[in-house]
Amino acid sequence: MSRRCYDMTDYKLKHCKVNKPPKDKKQFFAVSDIHGHINEFKLLLTAWDHEGQTLVLLGDYVDRGQHSKAVLDEIIKLKEQYKDKVIVLRGNHDDALLDNLIEYRKYPFGIDLSITD
Repeated sequence: MSRRCYDMTDYKLKHCKVNKPPKDKKQFFAVSDIHGHINEFKLLLTAWDHEGQTLVLLGDYVDRGQHSKAVLDEIIKLKEQYKDKVIVLRGNHDDALLDNLIEYRKYPFGIDLSITD
């Protein structure tokens, strides 16, 4: 895939050009480090051949950008629609979010509220 933008943090979306790879050349379409940038993610998805390629999402969907929830919603929608044609892996930013949520549920006010014998 050739692009004029070099990473997901380039906000010059109108200057991006995404070319679809030749169908006979690629079996996988991999994307990583989306970091809450839904518009850039959707632009990249326009180059994905969902009939001939498996989409591999390599993690770091959240953090930094303002639309982490929209990115997660889009990934859930893609997984439901394309099933085995979408592989979703967790990155370290995703793990950190989950760790913080689990820790908050255990200690919502920073206090251990568990009862022990």
